[in-house]
Amino acid sequence: ARETAEIVSKFFPSVKMEEDPMIAEGAPCLPDPPSQTWKPSEEELKKDGERINAAFEKYVYSPQASGPEGDSVEIFVCHGNLIRFWFCRALQLNTQAWLRLAIWNTGITWLQVSSSGNVSARALGDVGHLPPDMITYH
Repeated sequence: ARETAEIVSKFFPSVKMEEDPMIAEGAPCLPDPPSQTWKPSEEELKKDGERINAAFEKYVYSPQASGPEGDSVEIFVCHGNLIRFWFCRALQLNTQAWLRLAIWNTGITWLQVSSSGNVSARALGDVGHLPPDMITYH
């Protein structure tokens, strides 16, 4: 994610890039149905789940005040587990369904959060900005 963020930041030279360990990859919660291959420990689930939920509360749950031009735009460059979990939580879906969602690497997910707190999903893992030979999953 760090390498991708550095690439993305070149397209927004006037925007300061900030790294926040709260949005690092992790185990947000056990998925339902359970994964056949991914088995995080109870300690990972507790530690990561608390951190990822706190990051959601910080960045998504409470709409930020609009800037002088009106709406604000926040760009997060992070791993898929966090994106899929936030997506479910923002839409008030069962968060344990996060692993059922598959997203491509460097996909764009767009959640619109109104000042009243209403959330609309505009895109999930969209890769229309990439040529087909650059689309990857793992």
